[in-house]
Amino acid sequence: MNLKKEMDIICAEIKSDPGYRQAWKANIAMAILDTYSEDIGFGVDDEYGRMHLMANKAAERFLNLLTMDSSNE
Repeated sequence: MNLKKEMDIICAEIKSDPGYRQAWKANIAMAILDTYSEDIGFGVDDEYGRMHLMANKAAERFLNLLTMDSSNE
């Protein structure tokens, strides 16, 4: 098993398949929301809405970093 090769395949799919990327994003965002909810909790509905947006932004940022082409560095 070659981890780099496998990750290259996964990253290529995340870049080329919008549905696959969305599935990754949703799972990452929900893990963030679940952890926040378990550790801190939500006081008001607005707080959940803001945290939901932040979790989605964080997931998108993670995917952008994961799939960034670092071969030129």
